[in-house]
Amino acid sequence: MFCGHCGRQIPDDSIFCPLCGASLTNQAPVKKDFSQETLSRYGQPSYQEAQAPAQNPGQAPAFQGGAGQGQWQGGYGAPAHPQMPQDPYQTGQWQTGQVPQGQPTQGQPVQGQTAYGQWQTGQFQTGQWQDTSQLPPFQQYQEPGKPKKQKKASSGGKKKGLLIGGICGGVVLVLALVAVFFWSQVSNFFVRTFSSPEKYYQFVESRNIDDVAGTASGAYDQVILKCIDTQNNRVEFNVTIKPEEPLLDLLNAAGGRIDFDWLEEVKISGVSNFSDGMGSTTETAYLNDDELINLNAVLDTKKNLYYIQVPEFSEDWIKFDPYSLMSGGSVPMYQASQIYSVTNIYSQLPNMLPDAEITNRLIARYGKIVLDQIHDVSKESETLKIRNVSGHYTALTIELDEDTVKDILNAVIEAMMDDKDIEDLIKKMAPIYGPAMLGTPNVDEDEFYDRLIEQMEKLQDEMDDFFMDDPIEMKIWVDGKGEIAARKINYRDHELFVGMTEAGGKFGLELSYTRDDREYVSLKGTGTKSGDKLTGSLTFSSDETELAEIKLESFDKEQVKKGFFDGKVIVYPTQEFYQAAGLSRMMQQFKSFASDLAIMVDGKTTESEGKLTLQILTDDDPFVTIQMESKKKKAEEVDKVKGAVDYMEWTRNIEPSDLEDFVDKLEKTDLPKELIDYLRSTIPGQSYPAIPTE
Repeated sequence: MFCGHCGRQIPDDSIFCPLCGASLTNQAPVKKDFSQETLSRYGQPSYQEAQAPAQNPGQAPAFQGGAGQGQWQGGYGAPAHPQMPQDPYQTGQWQTGQVPQGQPTQGQPVQGQTAYGQWQTGQFQTGQWQDTSQLPPFQQYQEPGKPKKQKKASSGGKKKGLLIGGICGGVVLVLALVAVFFWSQVSNFFVRTFSSPEKYYQFVESRNIDDVAGTASGAYDQVILKCIDTQNNRVEFNVTIKPEEPLLDLLNAAGGRIDFDWLEEVKISGVSNFSDGMGSTTETAYLNDDELINLNAVLDTKKNLYYIQVPEFSEDWIKFDPYSLMSGGSVPMYQASQIYSVTNIYSQLPNMLPDAEITNRLIARYGKIVLDQIHDVSKESETLKIRNVSGHYTALTIELDEDTVKDILNAVIEAMMDDKDIEDLIKKMAPIYGPAMLGTPNVDEDEFYDRLIEQMEKLQDEMDDFFMDDPIEMKIWVDGKGEIAARKINYRDHELFVGMTEAGGKFGLELSYTRDDREYVSLKGTGTKSGDKLTGSLTFSSDETELAEIKLESFDKEQVKKGFFDGKVIVYPTQEFYQAAGLSRMMQQFKSFASDLAIMVDGKTTESEGKLTLQILTDDDPFVTIQMESKKKKAEEVDKVKGAVDYMEWTRNIEPSDLEDFVDKLEKTDLPKELIDYLRSTIPGQSYPAIPTE
């Protein structure tokens, strides 16, 4: 529609003209005919799409301008109303700043005054000029008699929208962070509230099994696999033994004329290296700061052979063959057979045992298979107190009757017979257990596996004969995170309890086994907890007799689950412990020098290095200190030993002069003269007095 006062186009349904301010309430909109004139884009309001310009093909537009002014020449047209100057790239001819006043004539610019400054229009090349210089500038419409203060344009609506959007985004972010950091509590709450006791138990135990699988496989990898790794394992180590004053007093009292004040420390440094089935170790013993003796050893796990070299006595290598020792009679048969069996199994273990990843997978897999068979579960809220530290938990009681146990056994056996991981493990055990099982020295791994599968199938067929007089009852206490705080298992008169309650930074711990209402073994205590670290006092008892008191200081319980040590532990044995161990008489003999003995372990170990201090204490003072340090590095290739001799031949080849040279070397150390003379007396052909005892 068009304004009836100024005739310019305005939005439909307007009640006043946004350009001239005229009221349109009682006026009919005026339609204007533009058939005889051409409007420039400057004559159209900003809310209407611009009309296509009529271009004179004979004249190209050009723009000239400088700082603070602009001038445009072209052939499209001039502004239709005296408002602020528009984009100079569009149409007309204009310039900012002061211009001479005058009436427009044909071919001259039309000029006007706005709130933004003076301007002048250019010249149409098509159509006629329209004089708009007398049109009033745009004013905001005001009702008569009610002048309204002019407001500066505000972006309050946008700010409000941005504010609301920011608040909503912040709320979403907070909820997301809560979901991330408190997911255990959130997920546990919903499952506990809206699922059945059976589903909630399976949910809790499933997460617990994943944790147990990860912890068990990690500890298994560090404690077992890394220790027997014969493929890539290199460790540099130092062990230092330092006698403290109470021990020196004891040695001086027992040593007769020998004074042991010269003894400061004994140190052993070395490197243990395994690579491709070959192992080696190099060790050096020091007395105080002096080197005493060196020892080199090589182990060929593939051939089950040992080699030892003592450079101070001979450059020859000594070969030990457990099988030849056993068959040749050099070693008693029972000892040689034990050595051979142990070394044979040790050499096979790296190839037989599963790796940590498979162990993790198997524990999690079969744990969840067991869970799927458990359905008899009840749920209730309960307060559990351990050593005066109580908390509120969700208690789940599970009953495993005869039918449930049968279902579990059948499901596990069925899964094992189709499990590729189990098949690989069974076949790896064939070289060790196959000969005894099948009665042949050489066992085919497929035959060994088939034999075990037959045994499993037979066990399934006999499952109907399985029976239980009483069910197994188990109860777990679950905290708000869905973690199991305590577990109790009852079968007939046997009870096993493992649990730790927490409240206000304190913990109460109990591990116990009871039979016929009599506590056979237990570990109980309390203390404070900061993160995963415990500080407190525990009591170890057996058959209701206290055997030791254990003190913890910043002891990281989670690191222990992974197979590492971090913290400080002090163990104080009781007199009942010495009696049970048969050491009470010995303790009475040394009571004047050592009383109230204790053992302290302090330090930290990781996957790559470790540092531990072991002390024997007497009256809380150090009696002897042992420091152990180790670092793991990349393994190096181990050279095979060539030209080794039997140990009997090696002893025959040692010359007395070699032994004399060794004793001469010891004379340069801090060893007392009495010990040097005694060592010389042991050399064949030499005669020296024995060590005086008085």
